[in-house]
Amino acid sequence: MPLWPGTDSPPGPPESNPRPDKTDLTEREDLWAAWDEICTGAPAAEVRAAVAADMAALNGTASATPVAARAGAWAPIAPAAPTPPQIAEAAAAVGAVTADADSHAVRLEEHPEWQRIQTVRGALRHAWDVMKEKAGPSWDTLRADVRFQGFWKTASIRACEAISVHAAALANRLRSGTGDPRAADALLKLSDATLTYSTAAQAPPARTPAPATGTDAAAAPMQRLVERKPPTPYAAREDAARAASEVTAHFQAWITSQMGQELAGSDHRRVTALREAWQQLPPHNSQPGPAVGPYSDVAERAKALVTAAESAGRFASRDLQALQALAQAADRHAARLAVTLPPGQSRTAPRAAVTAPAVATPTPSPVRTSGLSA
Repeated sequence: MPLWPGTDSPPGPPESNPRPDKTDLTEREDLWAAWDEICTGAPAAEVRAAVAADMAALNGTASATPVAARAGAWAPIAPAAPTPPQIAEAAAAVGAVTADADSHAVRLEEHPEWQRIQTVRGALRHAWDVMKEKAGPSWDTLRADVRFQGFWKTASIRACEAISVHAAALANRLRSGTGDPRAADALLKLSDATLTYSTAAQAPPARTPAPATGTDAAAAPMQRLVERKPPTPYAAREDAARAASEVTAHFQAWITSQMGQELAGSDHRRVTALREAWQQLPPHNSQPGPAVGPYSDVAERAKALVTAAESAGRFASRDLQALQALAQAADRHAARLAVTLPPGQSRTAPRAAVTAPAVATPTPSPVRTSGLSA
């Protein structure tokens, strides 16, 4: 797929790393204004009509994601995403794993998830080809314009988010049934790579970290929940829905870890509490008010499980960090939802970051998970 590479340098003062837009891609008036300013061939109205079906397919990914992500007791499992590499590197990785997944196409083509993946891929490629053809000799100039970059960045992110969800859902169905395990592995890699790309593309430019001090190096692998600035309201429901999707991505990263897989079916009370809280989460595009409590519960119960699991001392640091990241993301989302309540509804005061609860004194229980304190 012709993904946004994150390396183009727009002329003039506009932002060099354009933010993804949450609006309908076809309604990006800044893009079409740029087209008519730069391109001397086909008018913007003609191009807009030619790619309308493609943009509709990409616009539909945001509303489809919450439905897919709520299926099943814990939501579909996607592979854990590593620390995002540079965007161009992440885009190249998507291309490599896509080719691997395509080698299993004959065995996947009847599955609706695979068909949706092909629809999204085809939409992104067709839109690119049409715009390149109709821009003609103005193509390179158009691509360098920050307005086009912002548009294509959003289109690329939406495509990869949708592919990640559908690939993970199909892979897990194949793994739990009688499907081809090699095809399932290829799909998991595809889901991992596309999730990594979308995360990297949305992230702000990385800052060079300060050298670790001796105290930091000797500290425990877990980190406290970050001290955040006072939460700001979401500007639009789409912003809140995208943040909810990020919480789901953090959950998926943890549940596919060795720790998550081990505890997924556990009846330990802290695992059960987190599972029950997760099941109560509303769809990603719900009204903000009713969602505050459920996301707060997920944050608090995830943190409680971190505390208990950390004291057990038998889980990998990276797995604990994945669970901690889930607690942080859910906490931040709940805090922003709390100040996004519509006028006329009672507002929840901005909450401090979730504090680590005291680990309860272990009590005898007929059923226990080995190595995990109650």
